[in-house]
Amino acid sequence: MDGYADGRGLLVTAANGAAVALLEEAVLAILADAPDAANWIGVALIADPGLVLALALQGFQLRLRAHPEMEVALNLALARGGLALRGGTARGRALVEALAAWHEEGAAKRAAATLEACAAEELRDALSAALAGVIRCGLGVARARDSASCRGVRLLPDAA
Repeated sequence: MDGYADGRGLLVTAANGAAVALLEEAVLAILADAPDAANWIGVALIADPGLVLALALQGFQLRLRAHPEMEVALNLALARGGLALRGGTARGRALVEALAAWHEEGAAKRAAATLEACAAEELRDALSAALAGVIRCGLGVARARDSASCRGVRLLPDAA
């Protein structure tokens, strides 16, 4: 596996540059609160089925959508496997660690803190900060959907 830089210059371990470009579209969609973020995650995984950051994002997406526990556990296992095989980046490990804390232990506050620490370590990491905000929004830290803490909630489907 090779290392590629994303749009903010952060290292991403991936099979190819195309997967990183598609992951970048997913990140931009999440940060813009765009409705197509989940689609971009899926397309990035088609380009590289072992892309750890995309697998972790998909795990967060499934967790936020309250999909059956099996699906989240599967994505978590896949992300961990990808880290083991590829080595992974510190950001990838932090995303998987946060997902594990939230999913396996129900520790949403610890998950958010892990993501916030990752974002504080690398100030260009807006994705980790946005995911932490989504988790904190779910905890009731942010009351309004349009609050800065609730950015990225498009990972959830719109209410019907």
